Amino acid sequence: MSDLHGFDPGPLPRPLPAAEVRRRGDRLRRRRRLATTAATLAAVAVIAAPVAWYAGGLSNQASPPLLTDPVETPTPTPTPVVPTLAVEHLISTEDTEFGGAGEWSGGEPASEETHLLHPCQRSPFSALGAVGYVEAGWHVESTFTLTQTIAEFGSSAEARDARDRFVDWLLDCEQPHDGEAPEPLDYTAGELVEVPLPVDGAAHLVDSTYRLDITEGGESFSRHRMVTGLAVVGSRLTVLTSTMPEADYRWDPTQDMALMLGRAAEQLGGEAASHPWVTAIPGDFPIDLGLFTDGDGHVSGPSQDAEGADIRVVCGAGRYLDRWLDRVAVRSSGPEYADARELLTFPDARTAQAELGDLRRAIEDCPTEGASPARVWTVHEGAQVGEETLIVSRTLDVGTGENVFLLTRFDNALLVLDAGGEWTLDSTVDAGIDDLVALADAFAPHLCQFLVDGC
Repeated sequence: MSDLHGFDPGPLPRPLPAAEVRRRGDRLRRRRRLATTAATLAAVAVIAAPVAWYAGGLSNQASPPLLTDPVETPTPTPTPVVPTLAVEHLISTEDTEFGGAGEWSGGEPASEETHLLHPCQRSPFSALGAVGYVEAGWHVESTFTLTQTIAEFGSSAEARDARDRFVDWLLDCEQPHDGEAPEPLDYTAGELVEVPLPVDGAAHLVDSTYRLDITEGGESFSRHRMVTGLAVVGSRLTVLTSTMPEADYRWDPTQDMALMLGRAAEQLGGEAASHPWVTAIPGDFPIDLGLFTDGDGHVSGPSQDAEGADIRVVCGAGRYLDRWLDRVAVRSSGPEYADARELLTFPDARTAQAELGDLRRAIEDCPTEGASPARVWTVHEGAQVGEETLIVSRTLDVGTGENVFLLTRFDNALLVLDAGGEWTLDSTVDAGIDDLVALADAFAPHLCQFLVDGC
């Protein structure tokens, strides 16, 4: 997603109460009614003026004006809106996000609205005035679903009206449905949250829960979580919806939805928006600050493709910290040590925060890796250097070795420090953490440039 490099996150997502959403919708509808009334009154005044002049002016004329046969003016035929929407405007399977184990599959597109995809949707988009429509659906196993619909309207105002109607359905889901599945019960909608977009437009999401009247899997699997994202770009409205048993959510699904909304908005063809994030790393950034070397070691970098921190794979699964836009790394290593650092920039602070959160959850879900001597992953509470800091050790349950890591975030920039050595969890790791905290503090003044508001 190279186009995502211009991501404009704007402010951090902020919730809008349901009452405020409805007030805004009522205000917009009032303005349109007032505008229509004013235009009608103006038209009446224009017509009435010559009639009054004519009626009052006849007595002052020597003879009535010559009347001619009226010329019929043909009523102009409205130019029909030709939809330009195509299945290519849908996101691809590669653009989907799934924070748990596995990947979405499917994505077969369709261009006809044969049924209502969303559990809270009360009428088809065509009834809201849509002139074009496409959809696609994905799944993981049989309990995880992801859908996307795009509706094209005659104007951006009509697209926003349709969005407002959909939000009303979400916040007040009177009779949710789920196709042939059991009817959802106990529906609860969260707040409407604004999501930043990389293009000109507006996006929001709602995090909801409901219960299915089923016995398989027990109560934990009868409760479901549904995250719905809506984005309006120009005259197009897209709705993305992910659902799954609440017990299977071991990550924040709203982060996945925010990322997919950004990619979906780009696919709709909006103009790139400006953004405040610094994504290019200056060539003189001192990533090798205080780098340890000796005569027997090897140094890789500094460069974008140099070896860096050894923390991207956790418990043999997944790849983390790989959605960066720019990177500089350096690594010095020898027979019994390693000193590695890397600086990564992401499209926005939200993406960097999500990357760090995904890594933390992967480590917490896998405290022990492999058979003895097994790797032991431990998250340590410690000093906060930037806006968010993660300190991790990876040691062995028998003997010494492995690594201590410190990751700290400055808005959309992430500094990763890796100290490899003869570590033991119960004795030497604390000293290694102290050294990395001191090193991160030394880097902090050089990272202020990535903070929107500075240090």
